[in-house]
Amino acid sequence: GHRGDGGRRPAGLMGRAMRAGAAQAGFLKRYPPGRADQRDAEVEGLEALAAAGAVAIPAILEVGERDGSPVLVLERLE
Repeated sequence: GHRGDGGRRPAGLMGRAMRAGAAQAGFLKRYPPGRADQRDAEVEGLEALAAAGAVAIPAILEVGERDGSPVLVLERLE
């Protein structure tokens, strides 16, 4: 699965972040329909940062699609 190592949210993360729901403590980032490439590029960047271990990032909880839009669910940090 897609998981980061937790920590601070990087400044470059853009997109609408919304609470994913009561059962899952995360932020749902919804991308425009047809823009899975944008989501996938963000996933690749987050995975590269996590592998480098130099920057703390939120864990990736889900990569998928909802209601025809690509989504990314990231760990919700307090």
